[in-house]
Amino acid sequence: SACKAWLKAGVTGNILASLNVASLTDTGTGVLTITIATDFSSVNYACVVSVQATATTWAVANARECHVHSGTIAAGSVAVDCIDKTATTNLVKDPTTWHVAMFGDQ
Repeated sequence: SACKAWLKAGVTGNILASLNVASLTDTGTGVLTITIATDFSSVNYACVVSVQATATTWAVANARECHVHSGTIAAGSVAVDCIDKTATTNLVKDPTTWHVAMFGDQ
């Protein structure tokens, strides 16, 4: 299936480019909630999230890992989160930019 919704967003939840995204909410540090303009037919769609690294060096403090926020997939919205990869703990951190694509039936 073709990509049904996608976006590139800035750290403050601002839409830089998108398709079928109604709005964004910067829910807090490292968490972004996406409202889809045309809902999916169910919660059974794929959401792929990636983030831009904060620097070009591979220091632990610059690394970011992203996820679909647990338990947040709805037909019309999804939340994504980002953490750093510090040595002793993972802290919720903002990325430089968010990149999200969604695939499924609408």
